[in-house]
Amino acid sequence: MSTSRRLLALLLLAGAFGCTDASVTAPDAHPAIGVHALRTAAGGALPALVQRIVDDAGSEMQVYVLSDTLELDESGRYQQRARIEVRDGDVVIARSRWTDHGTYTLDRGRAHFESDYIQNVAFDGVVGAGSILVMQDLVGEGTAVEYVFQPVR
Repeated sequence: MSTSRRLLALLLLAGAFGCTDASVTAPDAHPAIGVHALRTAAGGALPALVQRIVDDAGSEMQVYVLSDTLELDESGRYQQRARIEVRDGDVVIARSRWTDHGTYTLDRGRAHFESDYIQNVAFDGVVGAGSILVMQDLVGEGTAVEYVFQPVR
């Protein structure tokens, strides 16, 4: 694998870490509070292809999410933990554990998440009966895709 492809894979899996100041409205007891596991991403079952990236040489890499959890607590805090894999065809070229945490607000079925761990990360979602749907750019390439989480029982 070329040096530029390795560098691109590493950049995809690394985050720009920092802090943001976020005010929070703590939700009252809500059915969305608890641990939720990822069921589908970008409309597909896990492992799910969430991004295709073409490098300068025209080669394509695929980014898959293998697993993800989203935990909401009663104080208005969330934690998210994902496992991501980058492939070149059938060859795995990088694996990463992606973690984030921050604040969230709930308002009439809508959710808003703001990281206080990774700079400039915020995403929105919809809380439904038995699921949380979020639109998120987990890969950091500028394309948000749909992630559907269901409660862990």
